[in-house]
Amino acid sequence: MNYQFEMNYIDKSVIRKVPAFNTCIGPNNPQEFGWVANNIDDFRTQSIEIYQKLLAAFLTENGMKLYVYDINKNIHGHPLFQEIPVGNVDLAFLNQRNRFIAILSEHKPSSSRIFEDQDMFFEIMYEKGYALFEINDFFTEGNSMTFYCRNYEVLSQLEQIAKTIGFQKTGDGSVS
Repeated sequence: MNYQFEMNYIDKSVIRKVPAFNTCIGPNNPQEFGWVANNIDDFRTQSIEIYQKLLAAFLTENGMKLYVYDINKNIHGHPLFQEIPVGNVDLAFLNQRNRFIAILSEHKPSSSRIFEDQDMFFEIMYEKGYALFEINDFFTEGNSMTFYCRNYEVLSQLEQIAKTIGFQKTGDGSVS
């Protein structure tokens, strides 16, 4: 292995204003950094496969599905949610910041409310109990998959699955 798997908790994300569980993959020393820099496409492919394993295991264990909301597509302010079969999609498409929002849910998310802004959208999704996540690419520094949810049980389940895949806990954060 030419990189490390790490996971940690964020008590309250500054960005989303809710608890978060973060998994990240990246180099921890000069040799790993050199390998990632020289094999960035392989590193990204391997990372996405690992994140896809984590996501697939979580969805299977909880009977949930993955939905995506493209903030550029809606009808009169109402969101259009599209189900994405996790086994059939390259999660790299979610690496477009501020465009796609990925939602984990048992049922297709819906809302009769018109969203005036993105903050309102997030607040309503968390209020309804949905878990949201995003994937970030930091190029040669690594990448991360961060889950946001008010339900600590969901975050704890994610931690247990991440452990089975090989993620190691860093920092002092824990599920409250």
